[in-house]
Amino acid sequence: MAWPTSNINLATFIEEVKGIRHAHHRYRGKQLLIEFEITADEGRNYEEEYLTSPFAGYDATKRTFIQLLKLAPG
Repeated sequence: MAWPTSNINLATFIEEVKGIRHAHHRYRGKQLLIEFEITADEGRNYEEEYLTSPFAGYDATKRTFIQLLKLAPG
């Protein structure tokens, strides 16, 4: 059973922080789904852990700064 996510930041957290290699990936239209050999409960637990970790804040702040950079004149 594979648990998929389209959240790149969550997938990176699971792979790099939790040390679980992704099993494979697939596309649903143009959307990338990254799949892990974990249960749905484990996936939800990792998602909750990610959302309450400093990594989620880091990702959101980075996204904001990139948007600001795109608005810069010149």
